[in-house]
Formats: sequence, structure tokens, C-alpha cells
Amino acid sequence: YGRSPKHAGKSVDVYVHNRNPDVTEFTPTDTDESYSLRISPDTNQRINATVIANNFFGIRHGLETLSQLIVFDDIKDHLLIARDVSIDDKPAYPYRGILLDTARNYYSLESIMSTIDAMAA
Repeated sequence: YGRSPKHAGKSVDVYVHNRNPDVTEFTPTDTDESYSLRISPDTNQRINATVIANNFFGIRHGLETLSQLIVFDDIKDHLLIARDVSIDDKPAYPYRGILLDTARNYYSLESIMSTIDAMAA
């Protein structure tokens, strides 16, 4: 830890395309968080990564996915990135959360665990 990766001779060019830059406010029930991520090798030891989304919120998810496809190789002491990747992703549900008001309503531990299991499915 604390080491910087050595230069492996490749570079990654990241391109971001926001189809609707005017969307700046997040509304949980109708904000489109979908995105497309493409990673492909280019000439001259370059790798191109392109994130396309309808707004900032989709771009944010695409960049987070890209960051998860880059790992540090401790043995060779450099970064690795997945190549030839094509991802089209969007949330399965329009709303990403749930509130169980346990201060005003009693929920058994079994019902809470069942709800959490259903959310994970």
C-alpha cells in the first residue's frame, strides 16, 4: 500500500456523452439513471472508454462501473482494465429505497428480514 502503479505503456481515454445536460435535479420516481459503457482497444497502445447517458445521474453510474473494471496488479505493479466491454445498465426499479418506520409501527425481525431479502432479489 502506498505504492503508485508504474507506467505500463498504455493509456485510457475516457469519453463522456450527456444526451440531456439540462437535467440537474434528481427526482427519485422519474429520473432516468440508465447508461451505456463501451471499452475497446485502439491503436497506439490506447484503450477507449465511452460512457453515454441521458443525464448526469446515468453518467455517474457509468463512471462508477468503469472504476470497478480497473484493478491494481500487485505482482506486476501496474493497473489492469477490462477490454472489449459493452454494458447497458439501468435500475430494475424506479425507486432505490424503502423506509420502515419502526418508531411508529412494530415490525417483527422476521418481517424486516423478509423485506430485506425481497429487496435483494
